[in-house]
Amino acid sequence: MAFSTDGVLHNFTNSTRGAVGTDLFVKHATAQPPIDLPWPLPQKFSRGATTLCLGTNFHIRSLGNAAQSSLERAIGRYEALIPGHRTSSCPSSSHELTELQVTVVDDVELQLDVNESYSLHIPQAGGVAELTAATQYGARHGLETFTQLVSL
Repeated sequence: MAFSTDGVLHNFTNSTRGAVGTDLFVKHATAQPPIDLPWPLPQKFSRGATTLCLGTNFHIRSLGNAAQSSLERAIGRYEALIPGHRTSSCPSSSHELTELQVTVVDDVELQLDVNESYSLHIPQAGGVAELTAATQYGARHGLETFTQLVSL
């Protein structure tokens, strides 16, 4: 049993005993993004040079009424993940983020090929961040990305 240079594990058994040889194909591992990037990595991602803090009154608010109850439950779950990251005093070189506003464009049921896209904008000056999503499913992905960024 041995790996060839193309990543194939060859395991040929003794054919005189009636056993059949087999090949196991092993895909080479791909490079993972650096640890300080959200996962999965969004299609477009840019990083600013400013450090932001979450103020003690930071909250996530849903705008509009698309899939309101389901989205509100998701927001509650994600808000519960970030209380340890809130601070009453930001360093002088930082700006404070006070709110994340979530807007869902379309209220649709989950189905094959549902649009799960989102756009997350966090201003370098702090204040209010905006998450705009095509559906509540995209909003959930955006909330996950935001939560990862807070933790990084």
